[in-house]
This record gives sequence, structure tokens and C-alpha cells, in this order.
Amino acid sequence: MRLLSMLSMAMMLAVSPVTAQGPPLEFEDRDSLQVWARSSPAGGRLYPLGPEELGFYCADRSYTSGILSSELAVYVKTGVDDVHKLVLYLPLKDFVQRRAEMQDETLIIEERSFDESEGTVQMTVPLRMLSGF
Repeated sequence: MRLLSMLSMAMMLAVSPVTAQGPPLEFEDRDSLQVWARSSPAGGRLYPLGPEELGFYCADRSYTSGILSSELAVYVKTGVDDVHKLVLYLPLKDFVQRRAEMQDETLIIEERSFDESEGTVQMTVPLRMLSGF
């Protein structure tokens, strides 16, 4: 019985990590942002949103291996320096994969679960509503 309770606790911790924290508010350059994006326990990626000259990037981080999870942060390059500031953050959510994209003047966030072939739109944000745009 004790072994069963220990296994149950281990499964809960594997699916719902308690180590996920909010992202840094800014990075000194794109390389630092990319290092952070890839540093989550199960990996992550950094990709541009729209044309490179806009300077919008999405960091999609995962905390579980073999089970979908997504922590999503959107950064924008500010001014003439290479500082990237946080403009949108969606905390860790288990059992989904998120994806951000730009269409015209709108940021679109989609989510899909393991059994879905296509994502569903979870959020649309006009770019003018984000600081730094």
C-alpha cells in the first residue's frame, strides 16, 4: 500500500512540476533569450513571430517528456539596442501544446491536445495592445 502511494505521488510530480517559474522580464540580447527558451527540463524553442524586422519572438518551453506541456512567453526587441522585453506570458499548462503566430496586426495563440490533429484558437491579441509595439 505504501509503495502504491509513493508511485502515485511520483506520477503527480512528473505531470505537474512545481519548479515552473515565470519568465525573466527582459534579456540583453536574442542569444540570451534563446538559451533561456531551450533551458526548460524537457526542452523548448524560440521562433520569430512575423518578419524579423518586427523583433517579436515566441519562447515555447516544456517541462514534461512524453506528455505535452507548454509555457509560452512572447518578447519584443526594443529600440536601437538588442534588449528583448516580455510582452505576453501564458503560464505552464499540462496536456497541451501551444503555438503563436501573427496574422496582419494580430497575435494568435492556438492550443492542441495530444489527440487533436489541429489546434483551436485560445487567444487573439491586437499587437497595439502589447507594450513595445
